[in-house]
Amino acid sequence: MMQLTATSTPRARPWRNTLIEMQCLGPRSGRTANMTTKMPTFQSFIAWQKKTREAFAERYGGAEMAETILNLGVASFGHVLAESEEEEMAEDDRALARGLREAGITGITSDLLHTSKRILAARQDDRPFVMAFAGYSTTVGRGNYFNQSYPFVAERILREPMLELLGDGTNSGKFIVRNAGIGGIPSFPYGWCLENFLGSDADVVSWEFTLNEAGGIPGGLEAYVRHVSSMPNVPKLIVKDSPKARGRLEVLRKYSKKNVLRDAVAVYSDLAAEDFVSMKKEERPPGFKNWEEFGAPPGSPGQVKWHPTHQEHALYGWMIAMHILTSMELAAKLINLGLDKRTFTFKSPLLPRPLFPPHNTDEKPISVLVGDPIDGPLQEPTSPWLLNRVSCRTSFEPHLKDEGTLKDIVVSGLAPEKVDILLPKGMMTYGKGWVWDIGDSERKAKNRLTVHDGGLGFIDSKTALYGLPISGMLNLWLPWEGTTGGWQATHHTPSVGDRASKWFKSFVICEVNEKRTAKECKMDTDVDYFVGGASAASKVEKIVAPGVQYLTKDICVQVDVHSTSTLSSRPDDGSGSSSITGSGNVGLSVDVKVTGFLTLKDGACSISHVVWEQLGTSRSI
Repeated sequence: MMQLTATSTPRARPWRNTLIEMQCLGPRSGRTANMTTKMPTFQSFIAWQKKTREAFAERYGGAEMAETILNLGVASFGHVLAESEEEEMAEDDRALARGLREAGITGITSDLLHTSKRILAARQDDRPFVMAFAGYSTTVGRGNYFNQSYPFVAERILREPMLELLGDGTNSGKFIVRNAGIGGIPSFPYGWCLENFLGSDADVVSWEFTLNEAGGIPGGLEAYVRHVSSMPNVPKLIVKDSPKARGRLEVLRKYSKKNVLRDAVAVYSDLAAEDFVSMKKEERPPGFKNWEEFGAPPGSPGQVKWHPTHQEHALYGWMIAMHILTSMELAAKLINLGLDKRTFTFKSPLLPRPLFPPHNTDEKPISVLVGDPIDGPLQEPTSPWLLNRVSCRTSFEPHLKDEGTLKDIVVSGLAPEKVDILLPKGMMTYGKGWVWDIGDSERKAKNRLTVHDGGLGFIDSKTALYGLPISGMLNLWLPWEGTTGGWQATHHTPSVGDRASKWFKSFVICEVNEKRTAKECKMDTDVDYFVGGASAASKVEKIVAPGVQYLTKDICVQVDVHSTSTLSSRPDDGSGSSSITGSGNVGLSVDVKVTGFLTLKDGACSISHVVWEQLGTSRSI
C-alpha cells in the first residue's frame, strides 16, 4: 500500500483506460480555471467557487492530495467533445458544444456538458435544482445524526454557490437536496417507486451497492438504470459502490456508451480514503483525523464497522460536491457566453436489449423490471426496448405525498387506526381488518432511537399493511395512469368494462423486507388475489431476480391479470383514488385475502409496495 506525502503521484485507478475525468484543482486546473475568469456577472459565484475549492484542498492535505482523492474515487464515463460529432448531436447540445469551441474552450467532456445543461435548464425554467439520494443504512447515516449523512454534507458545500448560479436577480435560485434512504432495503421495489421516494422533479438521483447487494452482481443496477432513464428529467445517476464490483462498472460503461446514461458517475470513497487512513494518525490531513469516530453519541444505534463514520460521510459528500461544482463552473461560463437562452430537453432514451435479463418460469424477461422490445423477437440483439408505464404506491417513508401513497389505493378492509405504531398489536386488532403496523425488528430499532434526542433526526420507516386469515378481505383499486407524468395514450384511453389485460399487463405486490421465522407468510401460496372482478384467483409467481431479494429472500410476487378481469370505475366515496392529477376514474380492482394457516407469532402477511405495469401508453422519445 502506497504511503502518501504532499508530493506523491496519484496511483493509477483501474478504470483509467475507459474514463475521462476533468480535474480542476491547483496547477492542473488551467482549463477549468479559464472558464470562470472574466465573468463580471458571476463575481459572487466565482468567489464561492474559489472558496469551496480552497476548503477542499485545505481539508484533504493540499491541492495535489485533494486531486488524488478525485482521481482514485470518482469514475465518470464521458468523452472529450470533438467538432466532428457536432452534427450528430441534438440541437441544444450542438449549440452548446459549438459555442464553447468558437470561444476557444476545448477539452470539455460530454458528461460534464450534460450535467451543466441540467443546471441551465433549472435556471432557465426558474425552478429548483433537485438532488435526491437513495440507498439504505449507509445513505441514511446510521451511527451518526441524520443531518451528518453525505447528501446533506454535499448540500451544505454546494448551497451558496448553487444559489448564486441559479438566481440572477429575477430567478429565485432554489436548491433542494433530499435524503430518501431507508435502512435495510434492496434496489427493488425501491427502483419501481423512484418518483414516490425521490420525486418526479429530480435532476440527480443515486443508489448504493456497498452492503445489501454485495459481490458485484449487476442485474439489480441494470434494472435500476433502466427505470432512472424513464423518470421525467432523465436524471443524472450517482452510484456508490465497491471498486471490486467490475460487473456493475461495466453496466455503467455500456449504458453510457449507448447514451442511455449521459452523465453517470460512480464514487468509490473507500478506495479514495484507503491510502490516507493507512498513514499515521498524526500525519493525516484534517479530513482524515478522527476517522474511526461516529457523529452521534457513543453507543447510538448503528455504530458498527460496516457503517460509515462521521468523517467518511464528509469525504463522500465532498467528492460528490466537487464533481458537481465542475459542472456548475461550466454552466457559469455558458451563461456568460449567452448560450443559456434556449429550451433544454431531456427525453427518455430507447433502451438496448438488457445485458442481464431476469426471467420468470416461462423464460420471458420480467418486463416490469427491464421493459419489452419495441419490435422484433426477444433475442434480437439490435431491437430497441422500452419500459411500459409503471406506477407505484408505497407505505415506506420517506415518500412524497404528491406522488401517491399506499393509502390512496385502499378502498376497504382496514382495522381502525387507534394504537400507536410502536406498540405491539394483538389478535383482537387483526380480527378487525388489515393493520397498519411495523415488524418486530423495525419496532425494536425505532424504540432504540427514541432514547436519543429527536431519534437522531432519522425519518425513514418501514410501515406496512399486515393481515392474517381473520383479517378478512383487503380491497384495493389501481388507477390507469397512462396519461400522467409525461406519458400519453397510444390510441385512446380505457373505459369501464374493458378487458383489463388490454390495459394492465401485470401487477406486483411486495412484502416488508425483514427476516422472520420459517413459518412466516408466503405471499405466493398463503394469499389469494382476485383481480378485476374475476371469480377465480389469479396466477401468482415469485420474482426471482437480483435486486429484488433481501437476505436471499424473494420479497415480491407478480400477479397475472385474469382473462376474465374487467376495468371498473373509482369507488363513489373517493377511496382508492389516485392523488396524482389526471389519473382518471378507470382502473383495476384487486381483492387480497390470506388463506394459509398463519398465526401472528409465525409472521403475518404484509404489503408495503403495490406496483402495476400499464399498456396502451407511451413516452415521447
